[in-house]
Amino acid sequence: MNRPEIKELTLYPWSMSSTGYWDEDSGLLELAKYARGEIPASEIAQWLWPPGIYVQNSAVIELMDHGNVCPAAALVCALVEAHPVCRFSLTEQFGGLIDMFLANPSMFPNNPSEFPPDIIVRFAE
Repeated sequence: MNRPEIKELTLYPWSMSSTGYWDEDSGLLELAKYARGEIPASEIAQWLWPPGIYVQNSAVIELMDHGNVCPAAALVCALVEAHPVCRFSLTEQFGGLIDMFLANPSMFPNNPSEFPPDIIVRFAE
C-alpha cells in the first residue's frame, strides 16, 4: 500500500533570523515590512544593492525561510531588473529556481497560509 508522503516545512517567525546574519538593526524588520507589502520590491532591491551579493542572497533566503516565497521571487525580479548582473550571483546561489522566479513570481505562496494543504507548516522556536 502506497502512503502519501507527508511534507513538513519549518518556517521562522520574523522575530528570528534563519541565516543568523540579520537582526532588527541590520534590516530584518525592513524585510518583514516588504513581505507584508508595506515597501515595494524596487525599493528593497535598491537598498540591497550597495551591500552586495552576500546580503542580496541572504535576503532572498530570509524571505523564503519566513514563508514569503512570492515576495522573494518578486525581489529577485526587482534585483535583476535594476541590476542585471545580479542574475549571475543569484543563479550561482539558487540554481534553476531563479529562472522559475523570473518566469512567474506570482506562482509562489505569499505567506505561510498559502502553502498547499499537504504541507505541514511548523515554526521554529
